[in-house]
Amino acid sequence: MTAARLLTRVAKSISKFPKHIVQLLTKTVIECNKVGLQRSAFEYAALLMRPEYREAVDQKYRRPIEKLVRDRRGANEEDPPAEATPCPFCSKKFDSYELTCPFCREVSPFCIATGRHVTVEDLTKCPTCESPALIEPLAELVNSDGHCPMCSASLNNEDLVIIENAATYLKQLA
Repeated sequence: MTAARLLTRVAKSISKFPKHIVQLLTKTVIECNKVGLQRSAFEYAALLMRPEYREAVDQKYRRPIEKLVRDRRGANEEDPPAEATPCPFCSKKFDSYELTCPFCREVSPFCIATGRHVTVEDLTKCPTCESPALIEPLAELVNSDGHCPMCSASLNNEDLVIIENAATYLKQLA
């Protein structure tokens, strides 16, 4: 589900990746279809079947994607909502995979462990590269491989502490 949500975030800005449009959209359709985000799968499949992209779609994926568009499966469905978490700036809850708060319009930094926007209650950072993260997911990654997912520096769970003055830290990132 995480991969599908993150791929839809990328697909919303697909024009910023002109050399990889077909590959990104294909992967988005596959992942969304796999986890039940039928509306998103249909929307990006329909985009892939436009004449400018259709021929570039890999043969092994073209037929299933065509079938998805032809059957209009998911066209009238709504995707299940993602978990809502509080904005680190205004504290109002919104989709945890979105980075721009719909209420205060601030752009939240994303967690290097999950790709979700950070929250002030669970905010930590890598002591080496200072990239923000949610403490529990980063601690799980550190337990499994002992490295920061952003800079690959060696980390221990003792290195991860909740940032006390999160507002000041977030202003520094902006």
